[in-house]
Amino acid sequence: MTALIHTPTGTPQIHGQATARTPHLVHVIWEDEKGEMYGAWLPHLSVAFDNLPPHPTTEGEQP
Repeated sequence: MTALIHTPTGTPQIHGQATARTPHLVHVIWEDEKGEMYGAWLPHLSVAFDNLPPHPTTEGEQP
């Protein structure tokens, strides 16, 4: 998926993976050019899924 991260100095676009979601937020993880992993909760409007969105699951269930 592709996400926009709004910051005071600009709005970089990142390619990452959605790991969880709520009715209004999506948790996104991504790796930077140094190989460090980051994660953030972003508004749904900032996230565009390149394929079907992940199915919501309950703890312990397999998708």
